Formats: sequence, C-alpha cells, structure tokens
Amino acid sequence: MRKVVGPLVVVALAALSFSPAYAGKKDKPVITPPSTVFLRSAYDMDPSSYLGRFVKAGTPPGQLDESSTFVTECSAFVKPKIVDAGEVFYDEFFNASVAARISAGIQSIASVSAETSSVGIMRAKYTLYQKMQGDITDPAGFNACCKKAPDMCSDRYVAEFLKGAGATYVGTQKEKKLKVEITPGSPIPGLDVGVFPKLEVDTEMAWYRGTTFSKPVYFAFKTSEVNLQAAFKACGEW
Repeated sequence: MRKVVGPLVVVALAALSFSPAYAGKKDKPVITPPSTVFLRSAYDMDPSSYLGRFVKAGTPPGQLDESSTFVTECSAFVKPKIVDAGEVFYDEFFNASVAARISAGIQSIASVSAETSSVGIMRAKYTLYQKMQGDITDPAGFNACCKKAPDMCSDRYVAEFLKGAGATYVGTQKEKKLKVEITPGSPIPGLDVGVFPKLEVDTEMAWYRGTTFSKPVYFAFKTSEVNLQAAFKACGEW
C-alpha cells in the first residue's frame, strides 16, 4: 500500500514483517538461531579443507566462523560427502561473527549499528542446492585419535556446509520510531520501490539486505558435537 504526498513516497512497511517465529514480548523481539548453524566469513565453491576442524572450547556463537576453527591430525578422519538438498527454499536465522557480518556487506548500510541490530545474528533467505557433509568412515579410528591426544580434539567440530543461492539480511529493532538512512544502492527486502534517501520505520523489526549470492555457493556451515566423555568413561570402567 503506497500513499503519494507530493514528491515524497511513503511506504507501508508490512512487507518487512517476517515469517520466522521469535520469542519474547512484542515490543522486544528476541531472536534465537540454532546454536549449531553459522554464516561463513567468506563464500566459495569448495570448503572441504575446513571439514573436521575443531571449535575452540568456550567460543561464543557470535564469534565463531570457519576461520576461527583449528585443524589437527584427527581432522583427517572427517571426509567430504556431497548430498543433493532438493533446491528447497528456506528463511532462517544464523549466528554470525563480526567477520561474517562484514563479509555480508552490512558495513555498507548506514545507521545499522551494534546498538540497534541483533548482535551476532543474521537472517538468510536462500534456496538450498547441496550439502557437503563430514563423513566419519572410521569412527573407531577417530575416537582413538582423540583419546590418544585429547588436546587434538574439542567438544565440537565443523560437520557440514550448506550450498545455496539467496541473500543475507541484518535486522534492527528499537522501542521507539527508528529513522533509518539508506545508503544509495542498498535495496530494501520486499519493496520494489527503488532507492529511498530516507525512510522512517515505525515497526519493532525491519530487515535490510546485505549480500546477494545469485549463484549457488557454500555460504554457511553446521557444527556437530564430539561425545568423547562417554567413551573415556566407558574405557575407564572397563
């Protein structure tokens, strides 16, 4: 719905409402993405060298990307396996490190600061084409490697990469009206109205597009737990 007043175009921002559910009060939306999914700091066509890398213990979700993981000799037990994902469309939230947020083009959008944005969280709308999964073909060897040198493993490792085409978004939220300056060339998701020099948002949440990746690339990854405590305990009891 649009209302034209002289040269000024005022747009009803109903299109900025989003379908993913969030918890919390209406005036203070709290978004909680799954703790195992992360946007990458750099997109590419072959992330296999990162599969099996371990996550440093205690790394917060908002600081983790593939570049902050570490490889050990035990990582060699995790082999890449490509799985067809069926070209299904998703609209999801992801954890994102500072490097991942910068890579997604968020620094090009004015007035979206850490004060108003969901720190460490981004949204992605994408079509999923493939998954590169970490296949542990020799679980006994993997466990034996970690038992032999516990410092070679942590409780999580990079287990899967997602290959898709779509776009990333950053959200802003504020209790009062939020005046947003849009940098020329920064499109507003859901509104085909060109570029606005200024836009007043009267809503609890609005989303602004960062990077668009029109061709399928590996843009996100998932981690998996390494349950070695049970194995060590069973070994000790035996």
